Amino acid sequence: MKRSGTIPSRLEKESNQTVTFNQADVNGIPTYELAEKGKHDLDLMLTCCEAEVKAFESNQGQFAPAPFYFNRAMILLKKEKRWEELIRVAECYFKMIEEYKSKAGKYSAKVWLGTGYEDMKKRLDFAYSRLEK
Repeated sequence: MKRSGTIPSRLEKESNQTVTFNQADVNGIPTYELAEKGKHDLDLMLTCCEAEVKAFESNQGQFAPAPFYFNRAMILLKKEKRWEELIRVAECYFKMIEEYKSKAGKYSAKVWLGTGYEDMKKRLDFAYSRLEK
């Protein structure tokens, strides 16, 4: 789904920059509308992760993927002890964040600085440790 908005330039007070981007959606419903209602539904969270990946790719990595869906999928996969899938989800997210970081500007969202990012890293490390046993 295409969304556009006007983002005021932080460098020039009188100019505006219009940015068009692809919003992640599942069957035409933006993923943010599915977050609260579907947060305990692993299949839906994985579908939202796929939608975030597609939106990230179509936006050429200019917008960070929403961490919520990846975090929820990892939590639910951990509960089911599905370590290999948890690792795939986490590695997919961290790979996108690395690409995003390489393109992020001064005013970009610094999602890698949040506590959720660190929690996801810990879940990934835990999943690796469970696979080794």
